[in-house]
Amino acid sequence: MYKLFLSIFLSAAVLATNSFPQTFGIGGGLSTVQGPDAFTNDIASGGAGFSSGYHIGAKLKLSIPLFPITPVGSLTYSKFSSDQSIPLLGNIETSQTIWTIGAGAEYKLIPGPLSPYLAADLEYNNFGDLSFEGGNLPVNIGGSGSRSRFGIAVGVGAELTILPVIGLDASIKYHFLNWIGKESGEETVSVISYNLTLLL
Repeated sequence: MYKLFLSIFLSAAVLATNSFPQTFGIGGGLSTVQGPDAFTNDIASGGAGFSSGYHIGAKLKLSIPLFPITPVGSLTYSKFSSDQSIPLLGNIETSQTIWTIGAGAEYKLIPGPLSPYLAADLEYNNFGDLSFEGGNLPVNIGGSGSRSRFGIAVGVGAELTILPVIGLDASIKYHFLNWIGKESGEETVSVISYNLTLLL
């Protein structure tokens, strides 16, 4: 399923870049986990112990003449990890990766060399297995298998033009990673991302 969406994303990107002027960017930043408790509680309390992690990715912006909204596509890899020493169990390490394909739009509030904007995205998120390693006894947490969900993200950002062909894009977004397609009893996974992208 993930490979299908990746193929669709890349095909759409190729088609769009042949139709409109575009800006490509690479970057990354910090992601902080807001919930649920199964992610944020420490390992001794039955959680994964996640607080923050890094992400890297690519971003494509399309410029449509005389249109105030900029269509945006993105591909992001995020990783979260934690470790905790627990009496009798030893040191246990947790980790999880998330691949995200996003399609959305940015609305520039003020045009110019420094342009703040509002942003919204629809995302396809592929959660890797939540792994537990180390320790002397097995640790099991329900719902830790690999899965895919649709989510949404909203935020603000600003684009700074440094040279005619180089710019910086800084943004803060609140992500609901499994907003659509949750199973019964599945809690919402929410993350705040702080991102800096070099635009070319």
